[in-house]
Amino acid sequence: MFRRPSLLIVPCLALMLLFAALTIPAVLTARAEATGRMRTTSEASVRSPYTNAELYGLGRPRTFEGAALKEIAFPLGGIGTGTVSLGGRGNLRDWEIFNRPGKGVDLPFTFFALFCRPEGEKPVVRVLEGRLQPPFTGGDGVHRAQVPGLPRMEKTRFVGEYPFAAV
Repeated sequence: MFRRPSLLIVPCLALMLLFAALTIPAVLTARAEATGRMRTTSEASVRSPYTNAELYGLGRPRTFEGAALKEIAFPLGGIGTGTVSLGGRGNLRDWEIFNRPGKGVDLPFTFFALFCRPEGEKPVVRVLEGRLQPPFTGGDGVHRAQVPGLPRMEKTRFVGEYPFAAV
């Protein structure tokens, strides 16, 4: 027989959230004071555990190579417009359009390509993605929709810091 959950769950969760909201700022402030990183701004006497250089410094953009490229999904598109993600290899992935969630969805035969025909020479075509990465799963290995036989870039590096990305 199915039992309804106790009505005490909601008040208990509310108390836990209230406790966390009251204690976490105190813990962060104590940690900042212990490390000597606490400072007070003059405008509104707001305390911050970070220096202005830490808060406003740009730092270096993050760079990814190798197996880490499989985990990258850089969103393209605006709020409310749907989104497609730029993968770490330069591939298009996670098609979320027409109000349909699509994490992990790859549209078949969709990629950037470059066609060049130097004067007096044969044309050259390249898929502007890095090579497909293992594991090559499925009944037949790589699915034909990923067009595994087309020439791709030998090595790929992803450098990204929203809203800019470079492959």
